[in-house]
Amino acid sequence: MRFVNISIDMLMPETVLQVPIFMYEEQSQTRKVVFYAGYTIEEETYEQVYDNASKGALIQISYDDIETFCKDVDIEEDEVEQLNEFLFEMIEKEQYYIDSYQKKSEENIQLKTFFSETADFKQLLELVKAQVCCFPLTISEEVSLTVQIVEKLFIRQSSPIKVAVLAYLLAKQDKISDPKMLSSLLLAGLFQDIGLTQLLRESAINDSQEFDDFYLKHPMLTIYVLSKSGVEFSTLTKRIILEQHEQLNGEGFPRGKKEENIHYLTHYLRAAYTCVYLVEDRYNTKDIEWIKAFDILANERAVEGVNTIFPKKIKDIMLSLKS
Repeated sequence: MRFVNISIDMLMPETVLQVPIFMYEEQSQTRKVVFYAGYTIEEETYEQVYDNASKGALIQISYDDIETFCKDVDIEEDEVEQLNEFLFEMIEKEQYYIDSYQKKSEENIQLKTFFSETADFKQLLELVKAQVCCFPLTISEEVSLTVQIVEKLFIRQSSPIKVAVLAYLLAKQDKISDPKMLSSLLLAGLFQDIGLTQLLRESAINDSQEFDDFYLKHPMLTIYVLSKSGVEFSTLTKRIILEQHEQLNGEGFPRGKKEENIHYLTHYLRAAYTCVYLVEDRYNTKDIEWIKAFDILANERAVEGVNTIFPKKIKDIMLSLKS
């Protein structure tokens, strides 16, 4: 019996198969049926098979069944072959792509020394870009999107990019290494204020209270804008964006969440945002350097218009960077 490789993306949960689907693992040279003909593909099993496929397992149908399979999915036999040739070519290119960034990604920058001496943000951009570009694209669509965005954008030093990079580095300081979580944090940092583009100019609204009401809803407006993009953003990314202005004491917005009801990744983003904007004089604070910004957060020093109350974990990180 001959077998033909197919893409796992050709299969969908909750569909009934007319042909059996096999999984072949080259290392152990074992092949087994993972989906049986006449049965519905269950979500849990599909996720397990998808995970194995992302790690290199081959998803196959028997050569005798290819005609039936192509009929069921409305695809020509030569298209199956072309698709798989393309996928294998991309896998090879991805490895080359990862190798090209690997050395740079392993550079060790001591943040405490960095911020107290040079603070040339370009070095951090290059480091984070290299690390993110080593994320395997097959983990999730959102991780893949993050890699594409970071590769194109992280040559600039705009405020949103600095916020996203610093939030990422603070999470890494706390030993967070999961690409999915880091991707969510980066995307939340880059997109957190897109909802503001849906607001009218303040000068065009006679009633300042009306503008304030709209402003307090801009995290929700951001999620609405993202929902129109056609990209399936993760629940975690959307949650971080929604909670970006929440505060431990419940005085934030839009939901007035408190303490443990705020996802801990949100605090990295808010701390990064606060530090970047302190240094860039967005709070009318003159001549604030990075070390001083870290000191303000670490010791909850009073700054007009700035909430400097953060969980102990965040303050400990800030303290380690300033001391």
